Amino acid sequence: MSIQQIYNVISDNLDFKKTSLCRSFQKVPLEYIDIGAAGEVHSLIAPFAALSNCTSFEPSLDEREKLKKKLAKDNPFNEVTVLDVAIGEKSGRRAFYIAKNSVNSSIYQPNDELIKRYGIQGLNIKKTVSIRMESLDNIVFGKRNETNKRLGEYIKIDCQGALNNVLKGAKRTIARRCVAVACELEFFNVYKNKNRFTESDEFLNRYGFRLYGLYPHYVSARNIDRFKYETEERFLWADALYFKDPLDHSNKKMHFSKRDIETLLIVAIINGYYDFVFEIMDRFYSKNGSEIKRIKELVLSLAAKQKEAFEADLNKLIRKAKKSSRNSYILAKKFIDKYKANNIVDFIRI
Repeated sequence: MSIQQIYNVISDNLDFKKTSLCRSFQKVPLEYIDIGAAGEVHSLIAPFAALSNCTSFEPSLDEREKLKKKLAKDNPFNEVTVLDVAIGEKSGRRAFYIAKNSVNSSIYQPNDELIKRYGIQGLNIKKTVSIRMESLDNIVFGKRNETNKRLGEYIKIDCQGALNNVLKGAKRTIARRCVAVACELEFFNVYKNKNRFTESDEFLNRYGFRLYGLYPHYVSARNIDRFKYETEERFLWADALYFKDPLDHSNKKMHFSKRDIETLLIVAIINGYYDFVFEIMDRFYSKNGSEIKRIKELVLSLAAKQKEAFEADLNKLIRKAKKSSRNSYILAKKFIDKYKANNIVDFIRI
């Protein structure tokens, strides 16, 4: 199991608890916003949930109730709030299309041509309901935020084709609060909208965010028997991770508070961007040798565990492939899918 899937593997780490970074979040927990919160507690926050406050937005009644039941049974967060509102550009009511597979539900109708061409039946509309919509800026800087929390330090957006709509209503939050955004980028229209991934990327870049991670998903008509043949498929969408990078030359005039740097460190650690963590530590913690040592030791221990898990799974794959040579190709492909990562080792000679 990846460390990203283990609840509080970072916040409960004994070495981490010795750091001033930990004490900072014990005093003021990380403010994580989950837009489109259907499903489990996401791996984007699970390792640090106990030192995080989660504000979730889920307009689908069924998915919202499922989430509430799960959290009532096992809540890993310091605090959690689940709100029955969709996040968009403006306040008001809007049609919401409930899909056959409820995680595909959206404020936009699905692309019928896509459904027909690729047989994605889970996109078909089951029913249409009316929902309430608010802009994220109204939530973060409005009366709802009565305790004046630093809402939106770290934001996950999974809103089925409505990313640009959400971003347009979150300009102030993106500019003043947020330092990390995890979102879905679509590379052709899954829904009947005019959103383009280039617009989202350009928007975030204007506010100092840089694309660090891209985890692609593909689609095809499945005409090829994958047990027998290899084929390329079409780029459909990707999970993306953006950091407001304090080391980027174009951000040199941008102010980063101590809290901003601490949040960047934690989100980078959660998502396995350990080399970036070292860069931040060397730049901003140069006068605190003991803290650098503790954080770097923590990061290296987490990185070692990921390597060990990879090697253990590789050995399992080899054993399974020997027992079932007929399935060795599919077993290898599934292993590759599981361990897709934003890194290479082709510069290492062995």
